[in-house]
Amino acid sequence: ARLLIVAGGVDATLSARRNETDISDSALPAVILLDGEEIADDNDPEGRPANAPRRVRMTPEVQFRLQAKAVDVGTNLNAYRAALIKAVLTDTTLVALTGNGGSFRYQGAMMAAERGRSMEGGIGVAFTFTYLMRPDTLVEDVTA
Repeated sequence: ARLLIVAGGVDATLSARRNETDISDSALPAVILLDGEEIADDNDPEGRPANAPRRVRMTPEVQFRLQAKAVDVGTNLNAYRAALIKAVLTDTTLVALTGNGGSFRYQGAMMAAERGRSMEGGIGVAFTFTYLMRPDTLVEDVTA
């Protein structure tokens, strides 16, 4: 949730969405947070209790999507990418959320573009967050 707030702060005109893949033209420009993948660390010792804390790597993706004149699409997407990387890597709240022994880093980006009456473009920017998952602190209310 914090990552979407940071991403949305890159530009106040962006429509901020989470886990939405079908965005209408009227909602552009948009920033979309896709929750991505979560993988537990395989380096746990044998005999470790199932409910013991475990290091986990989460890799969400932030996508920027926009419509613009063809000459502007790539430049605008790269500007969003650069602003996002700086905002994420310097956000003290994200640092605190990874906790003691956690970390996060920029993984990379991939751009996509389509031609129509105007140019539609998007860029996906991925980060990996490593944190200590504590089963006893997980939220049990699935309706929240």
